[in-house]
Amino acid sequence: MDSIKSFVKRIKWEALLAAVLAIIIGALFIAFPENSGNILCYVGGSLFIALGLALFIAYFSSGLLFGSYFLIISIILFLVGVVCVSCPEIIKGFITVIFGIFLVADGVTKFQLGIDGMKMGIKGAWSLFIVSVLSIVLGFIVTFGTFEDVMLFSGISLIIDGISDIITTLVFSAKYQRATRNVKRVLKNVKSDAEEVIEGTVDKDE
Repeated sequence: MDSIKSFVKRIKWEALLAAVLAIIIGALFIAFPENSGNILCYVGGSLFIALGLALFIAYFSSGLLFGSYFLIISIILFLVGVVCVSCPEIIKGFITVIFGIFLVADGVTKFQLGIDGMKMGIKGAWSLFIVSVLSIVLGFIVTFGTFEDVMLFSGISLIIDGISDIITTLVFSAKYQRATRNVKRVLKNVKSDAEEVIEGTVDKDE
């Protein structure tokens, strides 16, 4: 039980941290819509290049006979990183589509969570419907908009998505804690009843 509790607690805080980071990134997108795309391309490209080089070195230093996929992945990551750094405009087009698809998919997922929450009788689950609709609409707008508009909408969407993730995490965490308390209460009652039965049996034998 303790291991499950610690695992759920870790997942909860990781989800909250990811939500806060999404809100911060969204705020930066809104504050700097023109420069955010180039920064993303340069930072992401540098990371891809570094990771590609690291895998490339690991392939030759590890001495693996059947680790060719390390070499293939390293080359792909390196090339993607070079394209990100040298041709940010091309990557910006992909960013709009990726963000749009992500927001639509995330909105659909939250819509399903809202339905599940309503079935479980969770208070506040209806708010997920509103958030999911906003996320889906913004996802379509982001996919077919200009890049500056995309960054603004992406910032708004990330903030909304981060807030909704916080709501979702806290709501389901509260539900889990309530269920855990109920299980502990039931187990405690069962244990007490069992002890009473055992004591009664012992008394009769005596």
